[in-house]
Parts: sequence; structure tokens; C-alpha cells
Amino acid sequence: MCQLILTKSDGKGQTVTEGEKKALSFRSNAAIADFIRVEVDSKPLYKDDYTLKEGSTIVTLTAGYVSKLSSGEHTLSIVSAGGTASTTFTV
Repeated sequence: MCQLILTKSDGKGQTVTEGEKKALSFRSNAAIADFIRVEVDSKPLYKDDYTLKEGSTIVTLTAGYVSKLSSGEHTLSIVSAGGTASTTFTV
């Protein structure tokens, strides 16, 4: 099963102001070849809503997507062949 490992500059429980255009990055220890999808609040995201980069699997939610999220706590999940890595962040 995968674990969620956050990038050095971002930590678990990240907070962003509602409407703020700020990208949020998360890293799973799963290999990028095993990547399946990204979900926020159990809903799969469109590929335009995030970028994907190698370094295990690094997912960055776009600033445009983040700015459209409602206030409250959200759950981000990186789904890979070996399992799902999840954490929460707050708007």
C-alpha cells in the first residue's frame, strides 16, 4: 500500500484561502508508472486540473482548480496500482 509523502515545501494539512489561486503539491511513494488517477473528495479529476511529475509520483493541483474549491476540508487521493495515498487540506 502507498503512503502519502508531501513535498518539502508543503505539509500535511495545507491551508489555502477560498478563491486564492495557489497550486498545491503532493507526493506519493508509488512509481509514476503505477499512477492511475487523482481524486479530490472521492471524485476523479480531469487531467487539466493537475500536473503529474516523476519523483515517485508528484501531483500538483493547478491554481485554477484550487481557486474553485469550496470552503472546508478536502481529501486528496493519489490512486496507483499498489494502493491509494490520501491526505487532507483545507480551503
